[in-house]
Amino acid sequence: MTALWNRLFSVFSGKEAQLSIPSRLILVRHAEAKAADFNGEDESRELSAVGMAQAKDLGQWLDENLSVSVDLALVSPASRAIQTYLGISAVCRQCPKAWTVEQALYKDSVESYQTVTENSQSNCLIIVGHNPMIGQLAVNLLQPPVEQASEYLNVVPGACFVIDRNEQDGSHSLIKTSN
Repeated sequence: MTALWNRLFSVFSGKEAQLSIPSRLILVRHAEAKAADFNGEDESRELSAVGMAQAKDLGQWLDENLSVSVDLALVSPASRAIQTYLGISAVCRQCPKAWTVEQALYKDSVESYQTVTENSQSNCLIIVGHNPMIGQLAVNLLQPPVEQASEYLNVVPGACFVIDRNEQDGSHSLIKTSN
């Protein structure tokens, strides 16, 4: 409902509506996956050895840089995204061991990512998903200068954005980024 209201508000007022996100949002692009097999399904692609190390490194980075505990983890159903979260949560004490597979985070649109984020009902949410949606959502929230936007859109595997929402004005700020 919030997403619909925001869209209607922006259409009728001519103003961009702020997205309603948790107080802290962590957007993670899955770590490096094995090369695609022409006969295999994309969803079943697993992490490479480098990707497994990236996931654990990101978990360590989050453990050292998060000041609050994550209360909800939403993960794409793709094997590489699930393996990324498992690597992160094995090391990061602030991340829950349980996670929820969210179908809308696989092969969908940035609008689906926005809706999932808005409907999360959490204070600190981690999303493990795919490019280009992770980067597009970061751009939508942070509204960086044009020269910086392309940097956000090219999220490398195993990287993340930690974004905070200003409670007073609803604006978003990039707190930290890995890689």
